[in-house]
Amino acid sequence: MLKRIARIHRRALFRSAKGVNLVEVIIAVALLALITASVPTALIAITNNHYRWNEQRVAENLTRNLVEYIKVHEYIDGNSTNPLPEYLTSAQLLGLRPNGSWVIEVTAQPIDSETRANLTGAGGVWDDGIQEITIKTQHVDRWVLETHNYKIDRVEIWQPEE
Repeated sequence: MLKRIARIHRRALFRSAKGVNLVEVIIAVALLALITASVPTALIAITNNHYRWNEQRVAENLTRNLVEYIKVHEYIDGNSTNPLPEYLTSAQLLGLRPNGSWVIEVTAQPIDSETRANLTGAGGVWDDGIQEITIKTQHVDRWVLETHNYKIDRVEIWQPEE
């Protein structure tokens, strides 16, 4: 009896499994090709995003360091002979870059403390005790980050009244 059941099962199993159709093979190869083609595209996108994130992080660190340096530096008045005060020389900026592919621009622009308008005009520059500090970082011919901060002449603005 068991031999007879086993024989029936074997016939049922092996009768329908004569081989794999060509259509099934083509479908399997096409699916494998689609999956394989999408992997490099995803890896490239992940790598590009990581590169941009790393570039942004370096630019933010450079900017933070420059802002802190400028904040502790003595206030430099803007006037007609020195309209845009320089807190860092070109050589100092070159030394702050992680490598030669970075460009850093720092400008200090005297502004009006009431209107926040630039104080440059035809008659020269008048410093009202507050300057807008702009720091731009560029990496490989692409601007990565631009920040604006303020430097205040605390001695001039906050002098106690007599």
